[in-house]
Amino acid sequence: MPKVIEISGVGPTLAKALAAKGYRRVESIATATTMELANVPGVGVVRARKLINSARAVLRQVPKTASSSKPKKPPKAKKDTKGSGKKSKKGKKAKRDKKKSEKKGAKSKKDERKKKGKSKKGKKGKKGK
Repeated sequence: MPKVIEISGVGPTLAKALAAKGYRRVESIATATTMELANVPGVGVVRARKLINSARAVLRQVPKTASSSKPKKPPKAKKDTKGSGKKSKKGKKAKRDKKKSEKKGAKSKKDERKKKGKSKKGKKGKKGK
């Protein structure tokens, strides 16, 4: 039987506070409501929900008695996922690098105007003349 201290998020101080309110077993925490656990000092609604979920997870990990447990099936072999349509990081990086090189090769409108000797504002925008 697992102990309350084995629940994720429960330390010695919280374990004492839970025991003082009658929560001495993991099962009692797993079956409690959020509002019931929120009445324990130091436990709010959010923390109560996390404690309940953690207690249920602990109970799932504990093996049942040998007489009631069913024999486990062997795990299925994993399929080879290479080439399954997912892009590798290398492919994504190559695509990103290609876009960068395209940007460097393309001339902006501003650069074209500089070469022609024109400004965006035209002759009126120049000072000193």
